Amino acid sequence: MITDTKVCSMCGSELGSDEFYKKIGRYKDKIYTNLSNYCKSCCAEYRKKWRSTEHGSAVRKNWYNNYKLTVNGKMKLTEYSREGKKRYPQRTYARNRVSRFVKLGKIEKSEFCEVCNSDVNIQAHHYLGYDTEHIFDVKWLCSKCHRKADSEIT
Repeated sequence: MITDTKVCSMCGSELGSDEFYKKIGRYKDKIYTNLSNYCKSCCAEYRKKWRSTEHGSAVRKNWYNNYKLTVNGKMKLTEYSREGKKRYPQRTYARNRVSRFVKLGKIEKSEFCEVCNSDVNIQAHHYLGYDTEHIFDVKWLCSKCHRKADSEIT
C-alpha cells in the first residue's frame, strides 16, 4: 500500500502521512482538512515542554477547571472515579476508614505537613501500604509532598 509522505518541520524526517495529525480548518466558509506540520512524536515533545512552562501549566489548569463544570466533564470524572474504586478496593477501603475515624475523632488529623510544615490541603499518606494491618499507619502530608512520596514508591 502506497502512503503519502511528508517532511516534519521540526525534526526534518520524512514520514508517512499516518504519522501526522489531521487538522480541520475553515477559510472563507469552506471547511478543509490538512496535515499538521509536525509529526506526532514532535507534537508530543512540544506539548510536554509547553505544559512545563508557567503559562502552559496555567492554561491547562484553567481548561481542566472549566471542563470539570461541563456535563461531559462531570460524567467522565465520575466514571474515572468509579473505575479507580473498582480497580483498587483496598485503597478505597483504607481511605474511607481513615476518613471515618477522623470524623469520629478517633484519629487526630495534623494541621501541618510532616515534611514541609505547610498548612494547605493536608492529606493522609499510607506509607506502609493499604493492607489491613497498616490502614491507620499514615503520615499527614500536603498534596505536593504526598505526590512526591507516591512517586518515590512506584
